[in-house]
Amino acid sequence: MSETNGHHPSRSAQYVEAQKDGLAEPVFGEALAFFEVVETHQLLVVYHAVGDCHQTLRRWRGTWKKEVNVMPVSAIHSVIGIWSSPKRVYILRKHPGLSLLSAEEAENDANEHEDEDDECDML
Repeated sequence: MSETNGHHPSRSAQYVEAQKDGLAEPVFGEALAFFEVVETHQLLVVYHAVGDCHQTLRRWRGTWKKEVNVMPVSAIHSVIGIWSSPKRVYILRKHPGLSLLSAEEAENDANEHEDEDDECDML
């Protein structure tokens, strides 16, 4: 999505959080591909879902499902991170305080973290 606005992502943004109609809990997964149904102009995402989701200490966790699912792109409302252990998948969200930063502050913060990543790559 950011590529259509002329911004190329510096990091992979493949993990998403969505809210499907009729479900109280959010849906988490890895976006595998995006498609458009030409006849209806509907945008769809094929994703590998995290199943058996539940909260422990206010943090979502679950396990990877075996099947692949499809949902409308409009259901996606944020990009998340995922950390996988051999037994579980942990959902990583951005800190809510980041929304209080101005665009300039957020850009400067992102550039500082990219510099840190470059230093780590050199080690």
